Amino acid sequence: MSPSHLLAGTSACDLLNFEARKVMSQNVILPRENLMRTILCFGDSNTWGDPPGGNGRFAWHERWTGILQSSLGDGFRVIEEGLCGRTTCFDDPFSPNRNGLAYLTVALETHCPLDLLIIMLGTNDL
Repeated sequence: MSPSHLLAGTSACDLLNFEARKVMSQNVILPRENLMRTILCFGDSNTWGDPPGGNGRFAWHERWTGILQSSLGDGFRVIEEGLCGRTTCFDDPFSPNRNGLAYLTVALETHCPLDLLIIMLGTNDL
């Protein structure tokens, strides 16, 4: 979706939220007592674990997703779905496949059923 397709008064976050709710409502089976809870973290380089300066990648236990996993414990599974340069809904002519809205449905369907979706995007939209 290009910026020109955004509805007046509709933010990229609103579109991501709408798409996420649509897919999750079709795929989540509740209740899921006594099962591991699954959290999908969908984001950009901050979710991927890109350190300042862009040299390498933080180790799993240093990334915020790894810290979240450690803090929650064994009853939770944190899935890291980060990509450097990912935007909320904009296409990048120099780095293809970075449009978060275009890929969100695929990510949700790949990892469903989910208990929680965390979207951390917008840094690359500035």
